[in-house]
Amino acid sequence: MRHLMNLKAAVVGGLLLGATAAQAEPVTWVSATGTDANTCDIAAPCRTLRHALTKTDAGGTIGIASSGNFAGVNLTKPVSIVAEGVQAVINSAAGCGAAICVNAGSGAVTLRGITIDLPFGGMPNAGHGILFFSGAALYVEKTHIGESGIQKFGIGFLPSAPAYLRISDTVITNSGEGISIAPRGGTATVVLNRVQVKGILHNVTFEGQFGGAIQATITNSTISNAVGAGLLVIGPGSIDVMVDRSNIVNNAYATEFRDGANNTRLRVGDSTIAGFDYHTFLDSLLSYGSNEIDRPVSVEKIPYK
Repeated sequence: MRHLMNLKAAVVGGLLLGATAAQAEPVTWVSATGTDANTCDIAAPCRTLRHALTKTDAGGTIGIASSGNFAGVNLTKPVSIVAEGVQAVINSAAGCGAAICVNAGSGAVTLRGITIDLPFGGMPNAGHGILFFSGAALYVEKTHIGESGIQKFGIGFLPSAPAYLRISDTVITNSGEGISIAPRGGTATVVLNRVQVKGILHNVTFEGQFGGAIQATITNSTISNAVGAGLLVIGPGSIDVMVDRSNIVNNAYATEFRDGANNTRLRVGDSTIAGFDYHTFLDSLLSYGSNEIDRPVSVEKIPYK
């Protein structure tokens, strides 16, 4: 009898375990015409990213099946959100203060093909576009942030441990700050490729005062029309930035260094710096001699190294 009871308990336990596992899938779907009462598969998509997240395996993908507006989400596990061939707009902030927050532990998050557009106004519309707090990596691809405006960061990368950020084929406009790299610990490794950041207070900011180091590469990108700095570097801290085959143009300040950026290196090659009212050059800015730099009064201040 005891043997039968143990066998029954094992079978029931296995069924319960199977039921729990069945609640999460490697791929789930959301749609503007879906409902959160659905199963979140392609035939019966959910309505919200937040609900789809509960149905998605760690490391899985949430696909956006149709064009429409969607509410923000706090990603508490590593997943991808992918919109292919549809116009998927996130137009309200999640409770975490951004359209998308990333608290993904030790995993990677990919965001592809999304439009983030938070019109100016009170909550739930006020906030950041994307805020990254934890995870091994964040990949932002083919994404547009800030058509109507973002009151704070377009993308804020704020890890407390070593983490990797890659932004590619992405446009960021009309934000308080376009991209802010401000690690709290470890080294933030950053790659911006084919990125446009324009029409913002400060377009790209590297902040070393919180205890983390930064190693960044900017290639094939345009950083333009900032009211403040195109590239703003705030020390102290270890900050190493390479700009290659890019344009830093029509900003009030092409580059600006603040607060003892003594361990900072900003290296520029095969790039254009032009159309600025003021330009702050320190010994921290190194030119490879292959650049086109307007306002020649400042050229002699750039050491060739």
